[in-house]
Amino acid sequence: MEFILEKDLTNRSTVLEYMRYSEQGKELEVKFKKGKWKGKKKVFKNISKPVYQTIIESESVGRALFEVVGEQKYKEKVTKKNQSIIHKFLDLL
Repeated sequence: MEFILEKDLTNRSTVLEYMRYSEQGKELEVKFKKGKWKGKKKVFKNISKPVYQTIIESESVGRALFEVVGEQKYKEKVTKKNQSIIHKFLDLL
C-alpha cells in the first residue's frame, strides 16, 4: 500500500502525531499524541484525496479531521436509519 506521509504534524498539531494517506485504498492512518486516543493509531476509511488535502491544509489539522470523521459517522447513521425504515415499510406490504 502506497502512503503519502505528512512528516511535520508534530509541530502543526497538539493532538496528532502523524497522518499517512493511501490514495489507492482511500485510507487515512492517524496516530494520536493527546486526548482520548493518546498513543493509538486509527484508520479512517473512505477518505478521498481532496478531503485528505483539505485536512492537511487546514489551520487546525485535528479539528478538520474530527469534523470529517463526525460527518461520516452522521451520514452512516442516517443511511442505516433510512434503510431500517425502508425495511420496516416493505415488511408491512
